[in-house]
Amino acid sequence: MAVTFDGLLGLKVEQELVEVAGLGKVCVRGMTGGQRDEFEVESQRRKTAKPWPLPVLFRARLLQACCHDEAGKPLIPKDKVEAVSYLPAAPLEPLVEAAMRLSGMGPKDEEEAEKN
Repeated sequence: MAVTFDGLLGLKVEQELVEVAGLGKVCVRGMTGGQRDEFEVESQRRKTAKPWPLPVLFRARLLQACCHDEAGKPLIPKDKVEAVSYLPAAPLEPLVEAAMRLSGMGPKDEEEAEKN
């Protein structure tokens, strides 16, 4: 049977709890199509900013978009994204991997976002 528009509207954004060493479990939710579009547009804007490019902050912005508390609110405030970029990468990597997978991103998306 062919998929209908109503069937598409029934798709749900996936989420999962990811264990972070020394912290506990973090809820990671995939992005919607619109959220991913905004994420990619912001990455491009940062790369082409004038008079000089801004840091893309791929991982920090990805975690801000995808990590939520128990109530569903973003765990990382937008004005704290740069601070997240200074955290150790290794413990955050499971969160980044889950956020990318749940948002339909692959390694090429990360490479493209970070190219200057």
